Amino acid sequence: MEFMVSCRFLPTEQNRYRNKLNRELRRILGDIVQKRMESSEARNGDGKHANDLLGVLLAANKGELHGPQKNLTLTLNEIISECKTFFFAGHDTTSSLLTFTFLLLGTHTEWQERLREEVFQVCGKTQLPTAESLNHLKYVNMVLNESLRLYPAAPAMFRETYKDTQLGETVVPAGTVIVVPIIMWHQDERFWGLDANEFRPDRFEEGISKACKVPGAYLPFSMGPRVCIGQTFAIIEAKIVLCTILQHYRFRLSPEYVHAPMTVFTLRPKFGMPIIFEKLT
Repeated sequence: MEFMVSCRFLPTEQNRYRNKLNRELRRILGDIVQKRMESSEARNGDGKHANDLLGVLLAANKGELHGPQKNLTLTLNEIISECKTFFFAGHDTTSSLLTFTFLLLGTHTEWQERLREEVFQVCGKTQLPTAESLNHLKYVNMVLNESLRLYPAAPAMFRETYKDTQLGETVVPAGTVIVVPIIMWHQDERFWGLDANEFRPDRFEEGISKACKVPGAYLPFSMGPRVCIGQTFAIIEAKIVLCTILQHYRFRLSPEYVHAPMTVFTLRPKFGMPIIFEKLT
């Protein structure tokens, strides 16, 4: 393990390329942070920041948080690192969700048509989806939930115990890394029935809580106090993209597609996802 960790410091071609990308990314994010700080100063005069994610991070940098967060502080480097996390995690997970949703709808065209009819009814044929209309897309919700069940963007997650923990009759020592195999839980017949490997969005017709036999067996965004902070944002993004495409195109899976999901931080198709689009008349 020590050798593997130290390898990233060797001046190999791959490591030099990674370092170059990291420097460029930090420069871009640093410019964004600096411009926000300057614009906040110019707009408000008092240096207070907007009430969005970056604004909260900058407020922590200046010690401006109040209430239970008042003791939280972040350095500028930590803010840039947090921005990197949100950018990559948010971009990769939503991209993975949409990719495999297109796969499923491209091979189950009856559900694609059902979703299109719902989008036309709720959003119209040309209007952009609104915050209000997105709340009424029941079939779209069902399909996205089923896509996340079969192809979760994060197939597994890891947790480390910080103290000795009792799980039933088993004692897990402090410092133990526990692997939570999300994709295995999502397709376990004990939790989902004999059709666990099948695409059946209607299993979510009455919501997530009634879709499986065991509470907590569905966790594409984790759960509890460590649940993904970007969960709602990711679903809204996916809904908007999916609805907009359904309004204008039919699509089907290309015969060139080779099914080979692989994990590179997130789940993705090894050989890409070739989709054939046909514009609606």
